[in-house]
Amino acid sequence: MLHIKMPFFITAVFIIATIIANRCHSLSTPSLNPSLSPSSIHPSISPSSIYPSVAPTINFKNKLYRSFHENIFNHFSQQWREFHESWVHVNQFDVGLYCNMDKVYAGRQTVTFPVCKDGKLLSGSIFNSTFIESDRNCPSVVCVDDNTQCAYTPSDTIDYIPPNIETNIDTVTICKTDINYKDPFISLRSLDLDAGIPPNYRPISAVRLNINGTISAQYNGQCWPVPNAQIIAWQVDPTKLEPFSSDDISSNNTLTLLRKVSSAGTQLTSTNGAYSFTTFMPPSYGPPRHIVFMVSAPGFQTLSTRMYFSDDLRMQQLTHKDGMSTPGHIALDPRVANLTFVPNLNPGDSTSGFTSGLFTTVFNIVLRPLRAQSTADTAHTNTVMDINGLWSDQLGGLISVQTAGHSFVAVEVPHGRRWGTVTGWLDGDTVRAVDFRTSLSPTSLSSSATSWSHSLATGVIQPGDPFSTPVPGGPSMSIRWSGEGYSGLWARVPSVGSAGYRYLKLLITRETGGRPDGQMVINELVWYEGWLHQSERPDPRQKMRSPRSPAPLRTSCSSFQDQQHHCYRALDGAIDTAWVTQGGGSVDGMLVTPQWVVLDMGPGRGMLPTALRLFCDQQNLLTASGPQGCPKTFSVLGSHDNVRYEVLHRVDMDKYGLDYQVPGGKLFYFPALEGAGGRVDGQRCGSCDVGPLFTCAVQAWDALCASRYCTMEGLCGSIPACVAGKYLQRRFLGDQKPQHLCEQCPAGRYGNVTGLEDQGCSGKCAQGYYCPPGSVSEYALQCGGSAWYCPEGSALPIAAPAGRRTVGGRDGMDRDGTEECDPGHFCVGGVQTACAAGVYGDRSGLGSPACSGRCRAGHYCPVGSVRPVLCSSGHYCPDGQLQIPCPAGTFGTVPGLRDSACSGFCAPGHYCPQGSVSATQQACPAGRFGTHSGLGNSSCSGPCPPGHYCPPATSSLSPSPHNSSRSARPCGGPAWFCPPGSPSPLSVSLGHYSTGGHDPLHRVSQQRCPPGSYCKAGLRIACPLGSYGNASGLFADWVNVTDMYLAERRRPPSAPPSSSPVSRMPSWRPSKPPVRAPSLSPSVPPSQEPTSSAPWLTSPAPYSPPTSWPSAGTYLQSSPTLQPTSVDMFLYDRTFECSGQCPPGHFCPSGSTTATPCPAGKYGISAGLGDANCSGDCPVGHYCPEGSVSPVPCPAGTFGSAVGMRDATCSGMCWAGGCNAASSACQEGHYCPLGSIAATQLTCGGIDRYCPAGSAAPIAVSSGYYTVGPDYSGGNPLTRTAQKLCEPGHYCVDGVQRPCPAGRFGMSAGLASPGCSGTCPEGYFCPEGSSNATSRPCPAGRYGSSAGLTDGSCSGLCAPGHYCPAGSSSPQQMPCAFLTPARAEDAGSGFRTYLTANDSTPTSIVYVNNMPMRVLSEPNSVFCPMGSILPIRPLPGYFTAGGGTTTRYKQIPCTLGSYCVNGVVHNCPPGRYGRTEGLWDPQCSGVCAKGHYCPSGSTSSTMYPCPAGKFGSTEGLTGSDCSGSCVHPLDCPPGSVRSTPILSS
Repeated sequence: MLHIKMPFFITAVFIIATIIANRCHSLSTPSLNPSLSPSSIHPSISPSSIYPSVAPTINFKNKLYRSFHENIFNHFSQQWREFHESWVHVNQFDVGLYCNMDKVYAGRQTVTFPVCKDGKLLSGSIFNSTFIESDRNCPSVVCVDDNTQCAYTPSDTIDYIPPNIETNIDTVTICKTDINYKDPFISLRSLDLDAGIPPNYRPISAVRLNINGTISAQYNGQCWPVPNAQIIAWQVDPTKLEPFSSDDISSNNTLTLLRKVSSAGTQLTSTNGAYSFTTFMPPSYGPPRHIVFMVSAPGFQTLSTRMYFSDDLRMQQLTHKDGMSTPGHIALDPRVANLTFVPNLNPGDSTSGFTSGLFTTVFNIVLRPLRAQSTADTAHTNTVMDINGLWSDQLGGLISVQTAGHSFVAVEVPHGRRWGTVTGWLDGDTVRAVDFRTSLSPTSLSSSATSWSHSLATGVIQPGDPFSTPVPGGPSMSIRWSGEGYSGLWARVPSVGSAGYRYLKLLITRETGGRPDGQMVINELVWYEGWLHQSERPDPRQKMRSPRSPAPLRTSCSSFQDQQHHCYRALDGAIDTAWVTQGGGSVDGMLVTPQWVVLDMGPGRGMLPTALRLFCDQQNLLTASGPQGCPKTFSVLGSHDNVRYEVLHRVDMDKYGLDYQVPGGKLFYFPALEGAGGRVDGQRCGSCDVGPLFTCAVQAWDALCASRYCTMEGLCGSIPACVAGKYLQRRFLGDQKPQHLCEQCPAGRYGNVTGLEDQGCSGKCAQGYYCPPGSVSEYALQCGGSAWYCPEGSALPIAAPAGRRTVGGRDGMDRDGTEECDPGHFCVGGVQTACAAGVYGDRSGLGSPACSGRCRAGHYCPVGSVRPVLCSSGHYCPDGQLQIPCPAGTFGTVPGLRDSACSGFCAPGHYCPQGSVSATQQACPAGRFGTHSGLGNSSCSGPCPPGHYCPPATSSLSPSPHNSSRSARPCGGPAWFCPPGSPSPLSVSLGHYSTGGHDPLHRVSQQRCPPGSYCKAGLRIACPLGSYGNASGLFADWVNVTDMYLAERRRPPSAPPSSSPVSRMPSWRPSKPPVRAPSLSPSVPPSQEPTSSAPWLTSPAPYSPPTSWPSAGTYLQSSPTLQPTSVDMFLYDRTFECSGQCPPGHFCPSGSTTATPCPAGKYGISAGLGDANCSGDCPVGHYCPEGSVSPVPCPAGTFGSAVGMRDATCSGMCWAGGCNAASSACQEGHYCPLGSIAATQLTCGGIDRYCPAGSAAPIAVSSGYYTVGPDYSGGNPLTRTAQKLCEPGHYCVDGVQRPCPAGRFGMSAGLASPGCSGTCPEGYFCPEGSSNATSRPCPAGRYGSSAGLTDGSCSGLCAPGHYCPAGSSSPQQMPCAFLTPARAEDAGSGFRTYLTANDSTPTSIVYVNNMPMRVLSEPNSVFCPMGSILPIRPLPGYFTAGGGTTTRYKQIPCTLGSYCVNGVVHNCPPGRYGRTEGLWDPQCSGVCAKGHYCPSGSTSSTMYPCPAGKFGSTEGLTGSDCSGSCVHPLDCPPGSVRSTPILSS
């Protein structure tokens, strides 16, 4: 048989035993709203979906975490698929094929999907760490009938062992979180159940998950809770995820990494089997999302399984093959939990597609018992041999053997002799790993096959019995043992009945009371046999139907009330029937006539009872008094012949406490039987007959004695009595001889008599007291203070566990029990204390001042809180301790607020006292305003400002389109006034007018109307013209509305004076028809006026206040705060006449008695003028003396540029003594006709005329004159101011002065034609504007051969070889060698040397063109290039050339061997030489060298050497003779300088 083990699975089982729990912070579970299940909308995605190549980088905002690497997904998803073949591609039709869907949906059939590999079914043995591969093919689905709805939870594989748990106390969380944790926003559509998985690997959100459930087991056809079951749960923690750096997912490193990102929690179930965890929704790392559960409990198989989720998209991806987008039938498996989503109270804007909240689910687990209960439970295990029954050893002792599957248990009966009870592993025909050295109880069995060591004893099952004669018809079988600690043979006892008891009797001597005459009611008696597990006897299918059926069973009893309540009713398998005895009398519960019932198993049958379940008075099971008439003291007896009975077990419930008030009946367990008879007292001890020594075991145990004791004489006898406080102990120590010792009564019990024979002694220590070993009284020692309690049978005071308080007793020193601490409290040291403010206790049994946890912000927990109370509206709870009213100025519209900001500031126009729940809690009272948010009292921002009234909830002082209904409102018009803090406008009293404010809409007070005026509608109106008022407080009681209208005054500044006839109306007319004025009755508040064109009676709108408020054609005095505008509003009243109209040219103020002339500068064109302004200022261009009716035009030549001119000077510069006439003269360059209004009224008109200052008309220019001025105007030709005589060199036509044309000249002033004075002569030039014919001669070096030349270039340059003095008229004006005496001094610059008049050069006089000239005696001494102004001497070393002797025009450097003086070439004289050009001295370059001679014109000092035979002893020799001839011609070669040679030594 092949065993397949999951990775780390075996290790996980043993590590779990040593892991201590991980304490996680508690999360309170909010009250659940109606469930909101997510819609499963995801398309089916193949498990081989394309994964991204790298783990995505995730934004950690709002608690988002990374998902897993694709290699992790690939590995673990493939591994999960290998072991879950039946899950992968599950088809809904497979379920319908194998299961009865009607039963499934009715809850009477359980659907599971088995764990398989390679097509073979894997089944979990009782040792959960091992999966055994069967030879059965893997079914698609397994369906099991289950009418109890308590089907076993299937086991599942585990990928990795849990992380270390850091505590050994219960935890309520798996994954940690802090108290301030805020749920993230998740998709409203998918609830993020599609996150972190292919194909998109969207990041994982840490969403809370609450798990509740029960741990139960199936027993007797019902589902019973399993208390104190240990649960260890672990999962991948989304808050620990980091990217996986390793790609080697086959290594253990990956499993280590999975452990590092996982969290675990542990918990013991409550008395009703309940548990709960708070954690986060686990992410997928390849398999479906899941949480691993490992559950263990005494007597049950340890279960390792996974909890999956029906709405997990990863589950759907891996299990669907038909495109289903819902969990489908896979959700029917008990391992698949259904999720419910509970949204938060304020999840946010759901329209955005997001929400927040938590998941809840229920996950119930059903455990399998440690031993198989039926053939169906062991059908999957290996074939084992049936060795159940009685066996005997070589010493004749009996042994009861029981097996369940591969489990083996052997118990020495009827009593323990050497090893008591042993366990082992049944493997085919071999019993392995039995340890006979240590006595074990069945509840201490190991749950792992690997825990059996092969070094212990091993038994081989053999046919035949080597040491006893086979019983005819009985099976022949033996077990041979070998190994450490034990060896020998066991032989099977052929008949069960030979060792069991055929007759079983229940003998009742005391009853619990409650019924008359000691009557008893027993509903059912259920007998059990066996130590490995209790098997019901007789078989449950053989329950009695009558006292003698089914055969061979029989029953009889002491009495019964009637046939309907016969004693067989206690054995019929129904608890709604009962055996009711006759009342035989009872004294203090002691029956006068004991009651009994006997069960006869039938011939050849028997049993050794190990337990009895007794159902008593079930009719009163749930009443306060509980069952009545029940056995209190009874014995169980056994007999082989129904004559001699042996006491097998005795029960004495001395302190009965409603022991029968439990569901399922009261179960009594029996210790090992003490025997089935033996040698009576006085007979030889059995030990004396045992070889090989045949020595009696005196004063010791003897198995064959009925008394089990061998006296000193070797005879069976009574065991010596032990003193009080001790009991007789039968001790068996391995291979040593058994002993009888007087041992102290065990702690918790007492012995108050002698002769006690069992460790029960006299009984249990009394409640509230404890009994050390050897105690002789049930009140041995008082328990102690409140921190301790002593239930009945206490050996020591028990410290009250955390979470429980001590109870009972009289004075606090004898507590006898504990109770769970009430919710809202914690218990430490046995004392219950209320949970402090700021924490809460949502369950009973809390054992720490921290209770269940801190109250989160937004909640508050007063002292003793059971659960956090949501902070009420109008309050905030910052720390969970106090509920504080929202501060004044703020409000709290929703419950659960956490800080003093609450929901925000109070809205403008309102105030919020402490504890307000609305932003508009209290409207600011009328007369006050609140422009700011956050106002906290009725003072708001302050009183309504003057000129306004403030209705309730006023929030603004200035109206706008958005707050017109909430703004402070203008008082409404002159008929009302509003002092500071006005709630509404006040009507102006009769005879008063409104004052203050910056315009009539905002009046702030009223004043009594003064004399000379009357008041109407809040306006002060001057008495009409011609009337008077001699008292204050006058008022008009009515106004003819027909005669009142509003008019706009828009008189353009340039409008000409009106010439309309005199009238009371202004001379101008409104730009549009007058508008009717509404009633101004003060009795109508402004807010009630329907409509109005008056600005103070309309809704808020842009409004420009008038400068004043008039009456009857006059202005009233404006308020100083009013600013004039371009629009004046008039109110006319034509109903008052007074004495008459003021005449034209006069005005009459209100109250006037005579007409006053209009002041100078004003005019009055109409009658009825009311003020000194009359008809207005005298217009520009006019003047108005006092009393003027119409304006007078200013005289010609003057102007009036300002209004209000007073006299004919039309001057604006006037004072008391007169006016400055000069200030009104017309400006030069302009002329002013009659009535001119500006100094520049009209421009002079052209350049041919001019206008001096004060001109009435332009003046024409004179001939030969031109116009000028003014200087400040830049010579504007239209504004000439005077004329001037035309200047010489110019001529003037039409007032314009022009220069004489080039080539002409103007000698005189006043010329009037372009010919000027004449043409310029030859030898001269006249540029434009010339005034003299000869003032500009042609420049020297040039000539002018024609008249009318216009510039200095004249006709051209003077010819070469000639020079031209200034004014020359010919290009050959003067030959170069001729000199003009008169002009010699006029030579200009430009040449190196010029001849001058003082030159001493010899000359001769000649006449040229009748002009005397000097002719140079050396004409070559000068030259004249082109354009010469005078002859030029050549430079030293140069000679003249070109032209004739008198017309030289250039100079050339002197040649070699010559020198030049005054332009003439001369050869260098003899004896000298000239080696360079340009020599100008007769010395030339120097003298001829010695030994040489230089004739005239020589160019070198050695040009000619002295001939041979000659010598030249001196320099400057001129001829070939040199200095003379040598004495010896041969002594003088050419160039010799001596006559004789120089002799050397």
